[in-house]
Amino acid sequence: MKTLFYIFFIGFSIQNAFGQITERKASLALGGGIDLINNLDLATSPFSYQGLGVPVGVNMLVMSENWINRFEATFILPLLTNNYALKSNAGTELKSWSKVRFNYQLLRSIDEKAINYVGGEIKLDFFLREYQFLDGFGWELQNSFNLDYARLIHINNKSFILSQFSFPIVGFIHRKPSLTLDEGFLKDLEYGRRGDLLNYGNWKLILDEWTAFELKILYHNQLNERFSFQTQIGLNYYSISYPEKVQNVNLPLICYLNYHF
Repeated sequence: MKTLFYIFFIGFSIQNAFGQITERKASLALGGGIDLINNLDLATSPFSYQGLGVPVGVNMLVMSENWINRFEATFILPLLTNNYALKSNAGTELKSWSKVRFNYQLLRSIDEKAINYVGGEIKLDFFLREYQFLDGFGWELQNSFNLDYARLIHINNKSFILSQFSFPIVGFIHRKPSLTLDEGFLKDLEYGRRGDLLNYGNWKLILDEWTAFELKILYHNQLNERFSFQTQIGLNYYSISYPEKVQNVNLPLICYLNYHF
């Protein structure tokens, strides 16, 4: 988590070094929403599980004439918001699960009107599921570098729409190898050898047993000089083919109240 914040501030420093930002419009936001989920993990169950979670989120947005700079973090955690079970058609339920996401995005306009943007994104995506009736766990941890395209649509002088498409180029994929926790993994976890946990992950290029993409539409409305309202809806898909296939589709909708500095 600290690394992501360091990257965020380094991004600002890089922009300053090249003198690209002449006027900053920075805002910090808190928000919440719903996340519709469909998950199939053949390493743990032949059934797919559907349901919804209630994410809480925070984001920081800085826009200038040519740059869009954004950090976002969302959480669905049992201690905070998650009181909804994911259910299968067979009647089984996942009552305890968590989703955590961090992403930092830097976009640069590629035309004179500052409508079309391209850039990069660093993203962490973690989804943990507990199968109480099987006494086991399943999870995916994806750390990826993405290429992004965005189009800015001005509605009036107070509101705009930012549509985005993102797909990863390379990622470090940490996939749960089986339903049970093997002895070696438990020892690494118990005795604090956190670095050894990286041995359970793999570097992957996109389409190398791993496929992912994301679509997002952000609506921004400036309420007054200090506050604005944002609504973001998305479509997030990924599929990992090892050791057994896992496939996930989620549709997040989250609203933010932004305070402008």
